[in-house]
Amino acid sequence: MLENGRLARSTHAGYALWVRISHWVLAFSVLTLAVSGFYILMAHPRLYWGEVGNDLTPAWIELPTALYVLIGVVTGHIARDLAPRGVTLRALKTCTPATWRR
Repeated sequence: MLENGRLARSTHAGYALWVRISHWVLAFSVLTLAVSGFYILMAHPRLYWGEVGNDLTPAWIELPTALYVLIGVVTGHIARDLAPRGVTLRALKTCTPATWRR
């Protein structure tokens, strides 16, 4: 909301404090779950079916994770599709609490 070239202050109070806190607790929990799952997969990239699972039993799926990363680097997929671009980086630099919308 621009008013005479300046950002107009909103009178809207926003969400309740408990909603904002629970949002960030949930966001942190999901991120922690994703990171821990990634580390587990990198440490042992075999998926088992059933209650058994060791190196002597056949794996249900074996994930060649190093091959996926290598292919992503060689084909340029990581740089082209996953790395942030200039527009995104500029937007992140200009994103301040004063520019947030409620």
